[in-house]
Amino acid sequence: MENTHALTGYILAGGKSSRFGSDKARTFIEGRPVISRIADVMRRFCENVVVVADWPGKYADLNLPTVVDEHPGCGPIGGLETALQAAGEDRWIFLISCDWAILPMDFLRPLLTAPRNRCQAIAYYDDVWQPMPALYHTSLFPMVQGNIQTADLSLWKVLESATNRRLDMPPIHCRGLQFNTWQELKGLQD
Repeated sequence: MENTHALTGYILAGGKSSRFGSDKARTFIEGRPVISRIADVMRRFCENVVVVADWPGKYADLNLPTVVDEHPGCGPIGGLETALQAAGEDRWIFLISCDWAILPMDFLRPLLTAPRNRCQAIAYYDDVWQPMPALYHTSLFPMVQGNIQTADLSLWKVLESATNRRLDMPPIHCRGLQFNTWQELKGLQD
């Protein structure tokens, strides 16, 4: 895969999980917290995996380093801004939310192998942008910061405004890989 070890992976886990009723990241799937399962997959292609959460050390018991979301309540764009700032200059980050019950490499491979030259973001597009999982370059930080300041909190607008690379959604996504409710999770496990 193309220079994948230069990636730092960020898992967004600062939300309230209100539809789920408890911390989705700590939900057990096949005997392990879902956030640990995601981190294990990400370690295959990221040199570091970090969680963006609402308080420091939230996942220390799972041996996952945490950075605190600078803009809690802004949704995923606040987590993206925090990740871009934490990553440093001239870096690519891999961004994903903590609610991916299934994370097959066949689904991730097109993102990870796409050419990164002359773009700031690489994401799937299937009639609409799919902002996670996706790759974002730290050069997007000023734009993301500006969007937060003007309360323009949509990640798809960041993708649309960035110099982007659109990838076709792999067929595997049709199975539904994410969950927001207990019913959705049960459907994935059946």
